Amino acid sequence: EGSNESRCYYLLDGYIRVHLNVFCSTASPHLGCAGHTFIPIPRTAEIGVAKAIGQTGSDLFRLNDLVHTMAISPRFLKP
Repeated sequence: EGSNESRCYYLLDGYIRVHLNVFCSTASPHLGCAGHTFIPIPRTAEIGVAKAIGQTGSDLFRLNDLVHTMAISPRFLKP
């Protein structure tokens, strides 16, 4: 207890530290997955699923230009 170490973490199994200030996401690798689904589905079905899911579906099944915008916009390119 004499150390200056911050206690901003949960200790799991006595030795695994989980810091709550780390954000991890699995969404980005899936952007633009249209045509590369686990089970091949027709484009019309992709569009239907995308519409049902809403904005996220439009992003995932490339019904908008999000991937292109992220590739060229300084907002997404600057560190």
